[in-house]
Amino acid sequence: SRSRSHRRACCLAWAAASMGEGSRMVGHRRLTGGVNSAVHRLSVKRHGTRTFVVLRQYPAGSVALRTAMEEEIANLTVVAGSGLPVPTILATDVAGAATGGAPSLLMTRLPGHVHLTPTEHRPWIERIAEFAARLHAVDLPAPPFRPWTDSWITPLGQLRVPAGARDP
Repeated sequence: SRSRSHRRACCLAWAAASMGEGSRMVGHRRLTGGVNSAVHRLSVKRHGTRTFVVLRQYPAGSVALRTAMEEEIANLTVVAGSGLPVPTILATDVAGAATGGAPSLLMTRLPGHVHLTPTEHRPWIERIAEFAARLHAVDLPAPPFRPWTDSWITPLGQLRVPAGARDP
């Protein structure tokens, strides 16, 4: 439709402008994944060099998804100095002001690909375990732990164990 093509043109123009003067989009394709967002690989040409970047966009109008993007941006910012392989944020438009209403995040593309059906399971699982160990070894700021007994369901100090409960 016309509005979808207009939105796509706005997004591509925003992404090109975000990459610096003289940048132009020379290709784009939808990537797999992105459960609640659209993820695209963009090909950008600038001063004779082609670069691939990633554009994540959430549907316009969802406050919850806009919040999810804000949290993703905050998390990527925090993890950026950790030594873990995380994309670098190139540009954000959380309000969707320049991207046709769609909250947008432009970031560098990490090498590799999603591979969920390996022929050799053991090395695949070992790589996942090695990365999980690296991830859990990073000292990142986090909010204080709130046990399940201190939640929005039961305010602090008001939890009562039922009288008939065994082994509470």
